[in-house]
Amino acid sequence: CLYDVNFKCDSAPIKSHSISENISLNQISDHKKNVYGLDFGFGGKFSLKKIPISKASTFSGFCNAHDTKLFESFERKDFNKDKKQLFDLCYRALCLEYYHTECIKKFLHSLKLNIDNGRDILEQLQIQMHTNSLISFYERGLNNQKIIKEKLENSFLIDRHEDTLQHFIFELEEGYPKFLSCSCLNLEYNLNGEMIQNLDENTKNTKNIFVNCISFNSKGYFIISWFNENHEYALNIIDSIISDKNEIENKIFSICFLYIHNTYINPTWYENLNP
Repeated sequence: CLYDVNFKCDSAPIKSHSISENISLNQISDHKKNVYGLDFGFGGKFSLKKIPISKASTFSGFCNAHDTKLFESFERKDFNKDKKQLFDLCYRALCLEYYHTECIKKFLHSLKLNIDNGRDILEQLQIQMHTNSLISFYERGLNNQKIIKEKLENSFLIDRHEDTLQHFIFELEEGYPKFLSCSCLNLEYNLNGEMIQNLDENTKNTKNIFVNCISFNSKGYFIISWFNENHEYALNIIDSIISDKNEIENKIFSICFLYIHNTYINPTWYENLNP
């Protein structure tokens, strides 16, 4: 279990949903309770495949007790956009990214043992160097996510911990969203293509935003959240989204599909898009 606030929980994790199955995924599924999800392969290739909502967005993140307790603010109560609900959405999104990055790092370490079997010495060196580079990249990402996770968990221990985050909420038109996402991102460029932080130079203190594109009671929301100290950074991103009101929908679409692997799509909507 990823819970690590008053104690490190050693209970076995269950398959937790990072996007609520009954509340949100059910709103965009087809009549067979399927959604489209991104299916990634080697070499950066990906495709879309249909996934039952019972399996979409799941990860082995929390034990049953903590999965229930940590997210009851919005799973078991009406969504009214209060700060506690928004904080809990951000924590779940971050834990998903932390879990995935840790899995990729472990996979690469395992792959490294046999990936160059049967190759000549030069090829082995090239393959090992490339694999080491990937491992280093994901280790840096994991370290950054660990810092963010600890900041969120430490704030659990103080009064009004939800005040450590700020939020900007887009309330979507009736019938939207047609896709759902959640993640924690450290964007290097805003949505106008302007650099807002240099990730090559700033590997320890990267600025980040949390993104939740969700549906509650058939009402859609696209929510950007951030730590108080990242206020100017987040406002830069938001300004780049709303700078042209005719492009807001396209820019929200771009964030979810270009930056977030944890995105799920309404099959009917997708299959009827103009080519």
